[in-house]
Amino acid sequence: MRLTLNSILRKWNEEGFWGFFVALIVRIPGIKAFNIYQVYALDLTDYPLSETNFDKNVKLVRDIEHLNKQAWFSDRLDIFKSRLSLNHRGIIYSESGMEVAYLWLDLSGKHREQRYGYSIPLKSDEAFYYDSFVIPARRGKGILRKLIWNAGIFAKNDLSRSKMLATIDIQNKISRRAHKNIGFKRMRTGVYVALKNRWEYKFITKGYR
Repeated sequence: MRLTLNSILRKWNEEGFWGFFVALIVRIPGIKAFNIYQVYALDLTDYPLSETNFDKNVKLVRDIEHLNKQAWFSDRLDIFKSRLSLNHRGIIYSESGMEVAYLWLDLSGKHREQRYGYSIPLKSDEAFYYDSFVIPARRGKGILRKLIWNAGIFAKNDLSRSKMLATIDIQNKISRRAHKNIGFKRMRTGVYVALKNRWEYKFITKGYR
């Protein structure tokens, strides 16, 4: 795809320099995939120990029977079932009996990034959070913060985890800002490149492990 002046300006306005840079790289002939991501960590040591702090609107999903098969995400039930079998757990937020948001925790020891296939190793005291989603009508209401807070309570109290990790694409300015406001701190930066001839390159900076 040829970059036009309008597409350059749009990428720059929406995602800044990094958005434009990533969009430019993926258009180089022979590039199959390119991703620059940052690993963020939330320290759970100051989280409350009492489970009474768990929000009454939040439900922990330990098995497929805890999922409402009539909910708007019912077309993803097979994916969710597969995650549960791999020692992942879901956190669902509801309002007036309607599910409006969810996120997932990976407790397996190594999180596999589904879009690109690379893995993020986890220490025994770490949980990895991913695939958070809030329905459009309820975005901007602090629901993601509530989900992450309750996921942290579960990870600490039930699993003795002291950190919750997440990866964010470097061009996603909104997500990076939101996670910093919640308390996440950037620990490392990673680069993933794959060529169409199946050659892959993965690199992650020092500073975290």
